[in-house]
Amino acid sequence: MLITDGTQLNNVDSMIDIETFSTEPNAVILSIGAVLFDPYEQNTAAELGEYTFYENVTIESQRHRHVSKDTQDWWKQQSKEAWDVLQYDQLPLVKALERLYHFHMTRTGIKLPKVNRIWANSPSFDCVILDTAYRHYERFFNFPVPFWNWRDVRTIVDAAYLPGDDTRPVIRVGTHHNALDDCISQALMVQDAHRILNRAYRK
Repeated sequence: MLITDGTQLNNVDSMIDIETFSTEPNAVILSIGAVLFDPYEQNTAAELGEYTFYENVTIESQRHRHVSKDTQDWWKQQSKEAWDVLQYDQLPLVKALERLYHFHMTRTGIKLPKVNRIWANSPSFDCVILDTAYRHYERFFNFPVPFWNWRDVRTIVDAAYLPGDDTRPVIRVGTHHNALDDCISQALMVQDAHRILNRAYRK
């Protein structure tokens, strides 16, 4: 858990996931999800769901960003549930980035430390695209966590399990390609990988 009896814990990281209309660094961003978690704990999806962020973003506010026909076609092959959720409560990109920044830097009414690291699956996609978006508005705010504190979900999971290991779990919460559901799934994967690695270190 992130908070126990009001005591502030130190190991608070963030998992980020985005859905886009391109794979380029300046891709149009359709949605942004994030969840705060302690990578060294073992939580349930419901527990992680207490500290989450989710926003859909208007395409119209991103005329300076890239759209790929291949990615548009890819979306046509995804579930109706994943696509439909993107249509509600959309914000301009600058407002969504501002809210994401404040989600990581201030937690009004909740005693939480500053986020240490940001995880993604992988940072070369999610974090780079978000960082590019933030740079467009850098006179207002910057990406919440510097690049040297970005971490890769795939790398730690590969480190925890040998190729073909039958015990390697596939953790899936909610709808695939829903940014928030993917964040929670990935955070649980990181926690599980740490459990395996820490057990191995103690042998």
